[in-house]
Amino acid sequence: MKIKLLIVLNFFILNTYAQIPGFMGKRFSVGYSNYIMLAGLGPTANAGDKNEVFTGLNTTHCLNLEYTIRNRTNFCFSFQTLKTGVSYQ
Repeated sequence: MKIKLLIVLNFFILNTYAQIPGFMGKRFSVGYSNYIMLAGLGPTANAGDKNEVFTGLNTTHCLNLEYTIRNRTNFCFSFQTLKTGVSYQ
């Protein structure tokens, strides 16, 4: 099993190519990511009563803005928000 996995990984490694280096001009890019994490036992963000024990999912929303103006100059803005069921008493 380990040999087969090693062969498959080597196949993918040998067939990947890097991006051509150099400045590709001014560009603006917007990215969005959503990360999902298992909450396990305990209060979650979508639980109605914080004293009850639920299993659920916590999510993180990420927004990325990037603007490249010249070689080696890049302006970035990133915003992340998440909700968990953790409450402090």
